[in-house]
Amino acid sequence: APYGVYKTKDAWLTLAMVPLPILGEILNDDWLKTLAHYNDGHKHRNEVYKKIRNAFKDKTTAEWIEICDKAGAWCGPVYNYEQLMSDKHIKETNYIVEQSQLRGGSAKTVRPPIKMDQTPPSIRRGAPALGEHTEEILGKLLDMKPEKISQLINSGAVATTKEQA
Repeated sequence: APYGVYKTKDAWLTLAMVPLPILGEILNDDWLKTLAHYNDGHKHRNEVYKKIRNAFKDKTTAEWIEICDKAGAWCGPVYNYEQLMSDKHIKETNYIVEQSQLRGGSAKTVRPPIKMDQTPPSIRRGAPALGEHTEEILGKLLDMKPEKISQLINSGAVATTKEQA
């Protein structure tokens, strides 16, 4: 089942795992309607993705969402920050929350996407500060020597939250 982000007539749309026969209905494509086996999508993926890209250019994102919704296909608009923050569904579901930051203040962030009654997920801490993990990443993950890390920090090539001597 294809998925991805596609250019529409006016914006972008994300498509999520639509069974090929349903995609055939959406695009009014008889060949796609015949691809019912699990491996068909993989075997013909280049042709399938080309058909999607070509078809999606002909209608607006809103038009494709309406068509996909009627067919039971998962899709949605690709938003910029302002569009995301003003989306009615995002607001109604309290998907964006204020999160306290370790160094004071707060920031808007996405809450955990699932809700569970017995073990509700939570945000345990805010996002790391700029440079908070620089030395750990360079040293432990990239096996960089402390002298080289100090050189990069002192030259301004990388940031850290620690004061340099």
